[in-house]
Amino acid sequence: MLLAPQTIAMVRAAARMAEAELARDAAEAAARYPEPGRTGSPGREHLLAEIAIHGLGRSECVVSIGARTFRLSPRHSEIAVILAACPGGLTGDELAYMLYPADGASCTPRAELVRMRALLGERVLASRPYRLSCDVKSDWTAVRAQLAAGDLAEALRLYRGPLLPRSESPGVRELRADLDRALRAAILAENRPEFMVSWTRTRWGADDLVMWQRLYAVLPAGSPLRPLAAATAAKLDAEFGGTQA
Repeated sequence: MLLAPQTIAMVRAAARMAEAELARDAAEAAARYPEPGRTGSPGREHLLAEIAIHGLGRSECVVSIGARTFRLSPRHSEIAVILAACPGGLTGDELAYMLYPADGASCTPRAELVRMRALLGERVLASRPYRLSCDVKSDWTAVRAQLAAGDLAEALRLYRGPLLPRSESPGVRELRADLDRALRAAILAENRPEFMVSWTRTRWGADDLVMWQRLYAVLPAGSPLRPLAAATAAKLDAEFGGTQA
């Protein structure tokens, strides 16, 4: 069976994101358990600068490069997030299928990339493939790093909200959902009331039926929060009809 070029581009883009995720996990493991006698970050000498990207709980990313700090447009924010997740780079077609929803499949990101390169600098945004040619730090990978280290309290402290919550970009939506699932799963697995309370007090966790139900189950009988948890769980159950998981 022959695959359409669009399908091939989408599959390749997804594969690159998966490869980047595996590489990130390996890097986190290497940082936690370094080889004896080995220091520094090999292969990083060629990097020109460091870019810090903050996108949690924001409609637009705030970016710092050296002494410069500025806010990206919504589209440039999506491009920055996707390229940060794919350090090996993406072709124009791969980036387009991760950037635009299905109804925008015929769009091309070339013009946006030209404008973004003028903003960030040619030495920061490279092409063939498109990539960020500098060391990248982001607030969402910092949360993932704390989850990987088993420090849920710090992960929750760093989590400012969903990644670019208004973005409909397929690549951003996948990254956002993956992080939310990982954090929520860690809270449920930890089974500690303080973490569940922290989650349900946020605007993104206030309607989490399963979390309220679990909170009610683990709170001691005399807790003043138990009636609230029971009432909220009952309200959400009536509204959503058990559709949450």
